[in-house]
Amino acid sequence: MSVAVSQTTASQSKDLQKPRTIRWKKVGEIGANAFVLCMVLSMLIPVVYMVMMSFRTGAEIAENPLGFPGRLYLGNYINTLDSMNYFSSVINSVGITLSVTLLVSFLGSLAAYPLARKTGRYSRLFIMMVALGLAMPNFVNITPIYVMFRELGLLDSFTGIIIVFTALNLPLVYSSTPDLSARYQKSSKKPLAR
Repeated sequence: MSVAVSQTTASQSKDLQKPRTIRWKKVGEIGANAFVLCMVLSMLIPVVYMVMMSFRTGAEIAENPLGFPGRLYLGNYINTLDSMNYFSSVINSVGITLSVTLLVSFLGSLAAYPLARKTGRYSRLFIMMVALGLAMPNFVNITPIYVMFRELGLLDSFTGIIIVFTALNLPLVYSSTPDLSARYQKSSKKPLAR
């Protein structure tokens, strides 16, 4: 009888402790969420202030720097878009990006397929050389590229920009080639050609 009473007392005390621990966990979660929310709001305040100031005139900002805009003034956006040739810059950027993406994809796939199929000494050497080239920071290449493009007459041209970006991004395709080779070897029942 005393054993049964002690077991029921122990189980009742455990049941009483569970809600307390659950409550403290919920309080901790609510506190952590409130802290994160406060941090996010404190980071968004400068962004909201900047957007709010963009709809005010210079005179309104000078008169009351922290005030809300009295009316929505879109002249700042119109002046900015007119003075910087925004749409021609976007069209140039999109054209260069598409050209570089297509060239890198095409040339990278042409090189990646044979490198994935052949696992000989020369393909490994080529992959190691590409990896070594990736270890070199891009700013080291700036002066030689500038001198070479000056001699070729490719400075300040779309062709020059496309060639440079393609050359700088092409090793990223080659660096994924060993993974492609390993996947091909695992999935293929045929041995790789040597």
